[in-house]
Amino acid sequence: MMNKILDKQLNICNELLNNLKQYEFTTEEINRITSNELYIEALNKDTEKQYSLICLMLYRYMVYSGVVVPPSIKFALQSNGKMLVWLDSLKLVIIPFMKKNNILSIDSKV
Repeated sequence: MMNKILDKQLNICNELLNNLKQYEFTTEEINRITSNELYIEALNKDTEKQYSLICLMLYRYMVYSGVVVPPSIKFALQSNGKMLVWLDSLKLVIIPFMKKNNILSIDSKV
């Protein structure tokens, strides 16, 4: 029950941006996220809708980058709707993988 209450208060768009800044993504890389149509659509939506749209957006960036995405990263991206688990995966697995592999630096049409 507590997770459900916490989940409804999360703003995944803000969490994503804060983590990108923490991992020192460039302004250009962050702008790619904030100008993405899925990110824009996710703004001001409820947490579940944000989660779905942001997952799809991040997945597309990875797929279109041409980088081989290991199964562990794909698994981390899809935490079966458990927001707090997914946020941990975002901070500890997904964003570091994207940074290491320059996923947002690659010019792709997402």
